[in-house]
Parts: sequence; structure tokens; C-alpha cells
Amino acid sequence: MKAIVIAAALLVVGTASAQTSFDEHYELAKAGKLGAREASFAKLCGVDRDTAKITYGYSVDEGFNLKPIATVPGTDLAQIDNFGTAEVRSVDGKPRLLNVWNMIMDTGNYQNDFFCLDANGKVTAEETLNTNEPPNEPAKGWRHLERVTFAADGKKTVVKSIFVSKTGATVMPLKLDKDDKFMAMDMMSPDNVPTMLKQMMGGTK
Repeated sequence: MKAIVIAAALLVVGTASAQTSFDEHYELAKAGKLGAREASFAKLCGVDRDTAKITYGYSVDEGFNLKPIATVPGTDLAQIDNFGTAEVRSVDGKPRLLNVWNMIMDTGNYQNDFFCLDANGKVTAEETLNTNEPPNEPAKGWRHLERVTFAADGKKTVVKSIFVSKTGATVMPLKLDKDDKFMAMDMMSPDNVPTMLKQMMGGTK
């Protein structure tokens, strides 16, 4: 039943897809704000940014190993073209929303994953925005947004799978080659969440 409620809510907020770049996210986060897309997802998780405790992390290696940091991490910390950040919002000491950015900056590939966790730490929903912005071929760029929910038995339900513009508006499906199609549909596994939380929060799960 809970998965059905979450799925219905995700459908309602389908048009609130703005915040499609890391730079936009970074500027909003520094100002203590959320983009429309993250705000809608946070609401599903029962998270209020003003009252939730926020923990930050960043990665400077290809293995996406996170290091905790006290402030909003930006790309100025990058040591190679692979760079990543993560933010955990906790309510009553429990992680409830994880926002992850994984980037390969020289090729223009960005993946942004939101994870909603219940009070027991189980992932109940995920949203992934995959972006391809080839530096020298902007016309070949694309953004794909996918939202899924997870039932108590682990069954995954795809709520939405669409291509969007830079402003977050839905666009017509694109014809992609095999490699681009794989990247567009790729989602970070929820199985990675416990490790990321441990790296950022010193063992807190």
C-alpha cells in the first residue's frame, strides 16, 4: 500500500522536474534551498530541509568512495575528471533522503540519484536523472529521468521513464545508439546505499 501511495505522489509531481544540472544544484544547496525536483522527492520521504540534519560527502576517485565534509562540496575539490557528491538528510537521527551526483566531467556524463529511505533504512523509492552533454557536440545531448518504487518484498515498479529538456519539461523520446541507451536507463543500485551512508556518517545506518 505504501508503495502505491508513493507511486501516486510521484505521478502528481511529474511536471516539477527542474534542477537538471549539478551547477544549479550546487548554487541552490549553498543558498540553503532545494530545486523543485528534489523538494518534491523530499516531501515523499517526509523530509523538511529546514529541520532535517544534513551530512555531506564527496568522491575524487573512479570507485566513488565518499569522504565526509562539513560544507556543500563543489567541483573545485575534483582531482580528476571523475567526481561525485552526496548529501544525506536525517530525521530523528535516521537517514531518510540521499542525494547523489556522479560525474565524468570531460565527457559530459552526469548521473543524479535520489533515494528515499524509511525509518528502518529500507529504500522505498529512487529517482535517477542521467545527462549526456558532449562538450563539442551539444546537439547530441540528452537528459533521461526515471522514477521507481520498491515494495516491501523488493519488487520494483517503474513510475516514470521520460526524456526531459534542460528546464525539466518532457520532450519526445529520442533515438539513441546502444551505448547511449544503456547510459540513459542506468540507475545506481539501492544496494550501494548502506556503504555510502557508512562512509559519510561513520557507520550510521
